[in-house]
Amino acid sequence: MASSTRASSSRSNPTWAGSSVNSVSTMVTVIGSAPSAASTDLTADTASARLSPASWTPPISTRPRTSPPSAARSMANTSPAHPQRIKGTAAAMIEMRTARGMDHPGRWGGRLYRRASVIPAAGIVARQCGDTIGRMTKFGPVEFPEVPAGDDVVLSATTFVSYERCPEQAAGRLRGVYGPESRVSFVGGLAHRVFARHLASGPIDPEGFTAACREEIGSGMNAKLGSLGLKPSQLGSVIEEVGQLYERFKQVGTEGCVGSEVSLEVEPAPGVLLRGSIDAVFDDGAAGTRLVDWKTGGLGDPGPQLAFYAMLWAMEKGEVPGRVEAVSVGSGERTEEVPSTAGVQATAQRVAAVVSELRTTWAGDGRFARIAGPWCRWCPLLDECPEGQAAKTILE
Repeated sequence: MASSTRASSSRSNPTWAGSSVNSVSTMVTVIGSAPSAASTDLTADTASARLSPASWTPPISTRPRTSPPSAARSMANTSPAHPQRIKGTAAAMIEMRTARGMDHPGRWGGRLYRRASVIPAAGIVARQCGDTIGRMTKFGPVEFPEVPAGDDVVLSATTFVSYERCPEQAAGRLRGVYGPESRVSFVGGLAHRVFARHLASGPIDPEGFTAACREEIGSGMNAKLGSLGLKPSQLGSVIEEVGQLYERFKQVGTEGCVGSEVSLEVEPAPGVLLRGSIDAVFDDGAAGTRLVDWKTGGLGDPGPQLAFYAMLWAMEKGEVPGRVEAVSVGSGERTEEVPSTAGVQATAQRVAAVVSELRTTWAGDGRFARIAGPWCRWCPLLDECPEGQAAKTILE
């Protein structure tokens, strides 16, 4: 029998002011028996969220270097999927602009906007931002603030969370520098595909589970498999681990599911694309729509990610979701939040601030703040970051 502990709290962390709720109701539930050691391996995001973010530190005076190929994946040494993903993003933005009649200069979504010029002088940029902060574009219940014109920005939930922890780490992702593939991330990715298959087509027969996993790998994970150096004959232990996660997943209630792997994309300003993928969407009747994010390790602090999803859903669908939650299939934890209109608006303000900071920094000296924390252990920029190296030494 599952045991549960309920606690109510208020999110007022000064480091994260974009929570999607005014008051948060959190439910932590332990599902089934204790997970195996293999299924509780934590990813970088999970481990990083267990400690409070460090206080802000000013940018260093040296321009970041490109990480060496041995420590990170870049556009030159990664799979063909990454260039295709970027090309797809550009095509998506062009298609969205054309479909919505956004090619006319000086007009956005039927409402006038002013293209702000980006001037490196910090004082002038600050005055510009202050002058245009009141100009917003309406997306359902969300008013998205005007941002300075500049380079295209594609901001996903993962990159947004990364920026909240360490701006330089997020900027590295936007440059195409990613951490190396790991067995943990591969297992998590395959498990997510298996969960989505279950929600779309029903339970997977035990006798056909191995074949189903191999089919999922072949349809979208071959590049990752190659980068890990795993041979097909070595997949047995990986599939066994995913099978353990799947057995635990089947204990989670999935009634009312109306969609899995639901992609959301919104272009709130010229050259700005916000995107995310919701693992599962449920219709809870009078309680509204429930968005669920599956985790295969511990939950950590999913607040910023859930807030981003709630905002994105409200902007694209025109309504605030009734509930957003993160469920760890590996550890049995579950946390839920009830978004509010004020909460998603606060998240939109923070997202707009991140976009503005990215564009003004790129147009200026290109140096972003570096904030040390447990996430530094897996950062692809670690070899060139003294702050991260110091944090890694302390945490070891």
